[in-house]
Amino acid sequence: MVAGLLFSGTKLLTEPYIVHPIQALLDYPLAFASIGLAGFFKDKPLAGITVGGLSRLLCHFLSGVIFFAAYAPAGQSIYAYSLVYNITYMGPELIIALMVAPLVMAKVMPMASAEFDLRRNLLEIVSFVVPLVALAVIIGLGSQALVSYIALAAWAFLGVYHALSVRRDFSAGKRGLLLVTMPPAAVYAVYLAITTLLS
Repeated sequence: MVAGLLFSGTKLLTEPYIVHPIQALLDYPLAFASIGLAGFFKDKPLAGITVGGLSRLLCHFLSGVIFFAAYAPAGQSIYAYSLVYNITYMGPELIIALMVAPLVMAKVMPMASAEFDLRRNLLEIVSFVVPLVALAVIIGLGSQALVSYIALAAWAFLGVYHALSVRRDFSAGKRGLLLVTMPPAAVYAVYLAITTLLS
């Protein structure tokens, strides 16, 4: 996180693009520091890379929705515009990191590579991504849309799955419950705070 903050400071000094103080905060310090969330998943590197990459994407996405809506083509959803714009460069970065990380681990940390559990990595990725996507769908489309009900059902299913798994493996169940609740709650709180400040 500290490295991300330092890098964001360098970006601000060399090539800043600022339209509002909150936009600068979202696009620079918060976006790059959030990549450091990957460190909380040191035993699940693919999950860590996904969480870090998607956290950065989320910061840029919020900035796009709130501050760059005027650039969206007429008739296009600002949510879709911001997502497509940001995913065009963030998506390839994330995919490359996910492909390269296991190769680097095999060379640099052979013992950690041997203990690598793909199933648990994927489960944590899904547990992080699905609630955030569900929240984005509900905010973007409204709570009455059929897709919103499907997204909410998938989110609830993951919550129930992790709640039931607490008896089997307390640590993994607790971690899963934190993943399906805390990131969406934090994102929603930031979303409310920013929309309140701007209204």
